[in-house]
Amino acid sequence: MTPYARVIILSLLLPAAAFTQPPIVQASGVLNAASLLSTTAQGISPGMLLTIKGQLLAASAAVGTYENGALPVRLAGTQVTINGIAAPLLYVSQTQINLQVPLALQTGKDAEILVSTAAGSSSPVTVPAVARAFGVFTQDASGCGAGSVLNVHADGTLSVNSTENSFDPLHDAAMALFMNGLGRFADLQDGAPWQYNAGDNVASGGSSPVITPFYGTPGNQTNQALGVLYAGPAPGTVGVDQLNIAPLQPSQLFESCHVPLYVASDSGVFSQVVTVSVQDGGGSCARPTATSLGLVTWEKNSVVSASGTVSSDGIAVQFLGGQQVTFPTPVQVGIVNCCEAAPITPLNCQAAPPTALNAGTLAITGVTANAITIAPQVSAGQISYRATLPPGTLAGGSYGIAASGGPDVGAFSASASVPPAISITNPPSPGSALTLPYQLTWTGGDSNSVIDVQLRVSTSQGLFVLELAPRATAGELTIPASLGFPMSLIPVPHGRVELVVTQGTQRQEMAYFSAPGLSLGGEQLWSYVWDFQGLAY
Repeated sequence: MTPYARVIILSLLLPAAAFTQPPIVQASGVLNAASLLSTTAQGISPGMLLTIKGQLLAASAAVGTYENGALPVRLAGTQVTINGIAAPLLYVSQTQINLQVPLALQTGKDAEILVSTAAGSSSPVTVPAVARAFGVFTQDASGCGAGSVLNVHADGTLSVNSTENSFDPLHDAAMALFMNGLGRFADLQDGAPWQYNAGDNVASGGSSPVITPFYGTPGNQTNQALGVLYAGPAPGTVGVDQLNIAPLQPSQLFESCHVPLYVASDSGVFSQVVTVSVQDGGGSCARPTATSLGLVTWEKNSVVSASGTVSSDGIAVQFLGGQQVTFPTPVQVGIVNCCEAAPITPLNCQAAPPTALNAGTLAITGVTANAITIAPQVSAGQISYRATLPPGTLAGGSYGIAASGGPDVGAFSASASVPPAISITNPPSPGSALTLPYQLTWTGGDSNSVIDVQLRVSTSQGLFVLELAPRATAGELTIPASLGFPMSLIPVPHGRVELVVTQGTQRQEMAYFSAPGLSLGGEQLWSYVWDFQGLAY
């Protein structure tokens, strides 16, 4: 037999041999079919749609059709069980399965998912079984970007929301948003298209979802809850839920081609962030004028742990262009923030990220005797400038940056005066317990600096963060033993502790500069960061 013939025989035998192996589910490969986020942390709820990714999941691709009014539980030789209950199958292939979670799934405990074929069963995948697990469908089925939203007009007609067909908050009756994960409803049946029943509307229930978009201007956004007119199954579908929503104050709804929107419940369940187009009068949205700016950040980081102190000095430069590009908001003096980070938070899918601009080669002066040059670095199509500076060089003084000029940003030069770092006189000891209340003291610092102090406590319930920001000249700060407003309401929980102290720039003290090609100009920021890790409380 010739070697060529052996190759042909082996190539014919490989597929048959592959199907003698049991199916394989990818790590974190059980996904919310709407958001395409892993359900490992978020969990699954009865009646929702899932997507399973893996290999050898089915002998061939097949689409489920209704048999006796319901989807099959076995398709192309593949079956999926969740805690032993067979799941209705919408689609199977060698690498993907789309299915509905059985309505009989009991919540409040883990669910074991098995994929079975003629070759055997996959290793079990365990995910939490919860009452609700939100995800919003998107128009391109990517889980990010424009949501699957219909404009509901005053005459009852419907149209797809898009940048060319925006929601009109002054005249349209509502938006219909399609999602999954609202949970079990009384008259739903596994794998069967749902027929409208007014009794399934949960909008008036005490635990109904709260639909919250962000609206306002970048850097000054607030939340506004939308009114929920209907929350329940989507008629004629399997595993799809529908929310009919309307602004409570139409005149205040932020107009944009990409208004962020997510679904949240009062029990702390979140969907990912999607976008909708909103414009008074409907039609094409008003696209904001493109802007461009430069950001120069001088930063010294010191990480203090049981292994010792590791310090690094560096500079990062960005030139950004796009719609609604604005300068970041700095820490304000006197800020007091206290929050509990939910285990699942909305995924911020950026529909239109800024474009990175090219300013040619940069020269950094004032750090060493000779200028340090930084060439533009390209990664994943994005341009950035970053350099590690000699240790200890950022200690206060006058620093400069100059650009040779490139295709996007012309030549410019700019300087910044950076004050010296404060000296923390009673730093916490790595590996030790932090006793609250704790008074942090320091010397040095000028009236141009803000000290931002964050106490981060990691517990099994989530991440608790307490943030305070006095002026650097204050010289001391007391971290209280309680969280809340007023600060005496909730005791700080016990857990792993990290204390991050940042000496940064006040808004009025930022060094601004102008450059050809930057419509907003640029600004230089600086910060000294001390990160005390390995603490306990």
